[in-house]
Amino acid sequence: MSRRDSPGHPEGPTLHGVDLRGLVGRSRNPGAVDSVERSLIASGVPPTVARGEWPTDPEVTAVLDELTAHLLAEPDPLVHAVLSGISGEVPAYRSLSPDEWDVVSRGVTYAVRKFVELLAERRRPSSDEFDDIAAIGVVRGAQGIPLDGIAAATRAGLRWGWAYLLFETGLATSPCALKTLEWLGPLAFDYTQMASAALLTGASGEAIDRLDAEQRARGELIEHVLFASSVDHDSVVRLGAALRLDFEASHLFLQLASDRVAPLRSASEALLAASPQPLSVSLRGNPILHMTIVLDAHDPNLVEHAAAVAHSAGVLVAVPPAVDSLAGLRQAYLDARATLSLALRLGFEPGLVPWRSLASARLITLIDPQTARDFVDEILGPVLVLSRNRRERLLQALTATLWSEGRRTDAGARIGVHGKTVTLRLRDVERHTGLSILEHDSRLLLELAVMLHALHDQ
Repeated sequence: MSRRDSPGHPEGPTLHGVDLRGLVGRSRNPGAVDSVERSLIASGVPPTVARGEWPTDPEVTAVLDELTAHLLAEPDPLVHAVLSGISGEVPAYRSLSPDEWDVVSRGVTYAVRKFVELLAERRRPSSDEFDDIAAIGVVRGAQGIPLDGIAAATRAGLRWGWAYLLFETGLATSPCALKTLEWLGPLAFDYTQMASAALLTGASGEAIDRLDAEQRARGELIEHVLFASSVDHDSVVRLGAALRLDFEASHLFLQLASDRVAPLRSASEALLAASPQPLSVSLRGNPILHMTIVLDAHDPNLVEHAAAVAHSAGVLVAVPPAVDSLAGLRQAYLDARATLSLALRLGFEPGLVPWRSLASARLITLIDPQTARDFVDEILGPVLVLSRNRRERLLQALTATLWSEGRRTDAGARIGVHGKTVTLRLRDVERHTGLSILEHDSRLLLELAVMLHALHDQ
């Protein structure tokens, strides 16, 4: 079979005929599908689209029905477009053998036809279907394709597939193209984002699958504790004891974060190379990626090493205090995730995020979103109503100065301007808000408002 030929419909994700569906445990991402609607609405996707509701406009439904019928009858050209984008843009896929490329083709065919099937049935993917896609990620990991290559392939496939839908099916020239795209665009983007997250989860888990059965079981139990929406404490403790995993013993917890896969993978590999055998290694998140590493031994040099590795790789890392309870392990994960997400949004420099210095950052994640927005409007409102360019310049200067402890030269270096430019912009902030960064109380109000704005309004 040629690399550019579209293969037949596969029964499921396989590698050289071996069914891999069972390799991805249901506990890897429990509750993920249930949270999709909430996260989509929070990110600005219309609630009707986030809930998977079908449009009621008869013109739009007619166009979508016609498009779906076309794709059901002839799915191979769409598959071919996606494969062309992947092979054309991602070098890691061009080095595969014909047999390995055939495996890629079958996986893409499955994912594309699943999207068409969802359109035809007017529904969202189920957790089982995401597990199937995660199993394809296991295949990619087994083929040696790096995580950043998998992510790049997803983006390339989306671009080329979208171009086919727009220009080869006649969608772009239909009378109600814009109204149709308002529905189809978010649905396609959402499916691709969730599929990408599932692929990365499966691919990152492929390395864990090389461990022995007991090690894998320990890792999956810890992932259940970290990620499940609810945990049966007694059952987990009993299962942990059977696996020689004492949740009351001291555990060390590392959390890394980045918006790019490659530096995150590089940092985690460097840390693991110098650390004891981890109990659990997990990758979650989209678009901010979080790598969680749980160790059962404390190395006094690990924090310093983690800071150096993170700075070199260009990622953020947080090291909560050692935890010695089931609840403490989960809380450390939640605190670290919130802290690093906020630090990344605030533009912190790569390296170790000081745990104690960001206690306020962890606390503000508990503030009700509406209360937070009201506070931000009260403190920063006069700045937020300015033109976009001017608003962003002022907020950038203010944020950089706050995280540089008031040093204008350091703040300027953070954002690439002269220290005097920072001073002029801070004067503009003071003129609009009536608050000076030089006054202790005003600085606290501005710092809290900046963090809440980054958390809820970006």
